Amino acid sequence: MSAACVLLHCAAPLLSCELNAQCRAWSLCNVGCALHREPAQALACQIRCQDLYKPTDAGAQGFAEITAFSECAISDYHCVPQTRMTCSQPSQVADSFRLEEFVGKWYITRGLNPLFDCFDCQVHRFDLNRTLLKPLRADMRYLVKEDLKCMHPDCTYLPRRVHQAFVGDTSENAHLINHNNGRAESHYADDCGAVLYTRAETFEALSAAEQNDVAVAIQEIATLIGDIVWVRPLRLHPGAARAIARLTALVYSMYHKWTIPYPGGGFRTQGCRADAKQA
Repeated sequence: MSAACVLLHCAAPLLSCELNAQCRAWSLCNVGCALHREPAQALACQIRCQDLYKPTDAGAQGFAEITAFSECAISDYHCVPQTRMTCSQPSQVADSFRLEEFVGKWYITRGLNPLFDCFDCQVHRFDLNRTLLKPLRADMRYLVKEDLKCMHPDCTYLPRRVHQAFVGDTSENAHLINHNNGRAESHYADDCGAVLYTRAETFEALSAAEQNDVAVAIQEIATLIGDIVWVRPLRLHPGAARAIARLTALVYSMYHKWTIPYPGGGFRTQGCRADAKQA
């Protein structure tokens, strides 16, 4: 980040940030990320600062100050150089996928990118309203560990919640788009392709490849790449877990490298027992 750019254009929101304890902690965390010489490590550090210190509730302490400074330094004056990443395309996509099939509650059981694809108790609820420009609305809730080394049940979690909205791509089946977001969303864009879909008596699974243009912490990042596996039921029997593993392995050969929420492995989602309070 260019200090000269920040002082010239964003001195007022920077001062407001430093006077707020939550925003100051977020800022200091990001400053410490500069100690990482490897860009990938610095990026992981900044995303972790975002997870820990930036609340997703607009009424929470520090939200307004962090948002104002981010909008000024990142969206308005581009005091942070943009970093571009390449997208690994999946080997196959679903022939068709109706928006109605997204409706309901999904649990994320695997994430390709450990930085932002996989948190304990990641629950997404989708609703459909055809009268809206972006008819598919997502209420996304997840838990952030204060200590990444903790093991359940000895973990302290920070609840987080975001909302997104998608429209179906008329030119390509199974392609969801979340574009045309404004300054408040840091011009965030999300392409979510439904890669595969399967039904069984006891489970439904969906794998989605994402490509994001999003401002994270104090580094502007283009095309953050990720991939996640959603399932419907809170608990899966072993046969269903193996079936999902085989299906997703057809999409990405590096399936075994995916991050699994809730330490201990498998497709366990017991960490979502708290979902009764979140639903």
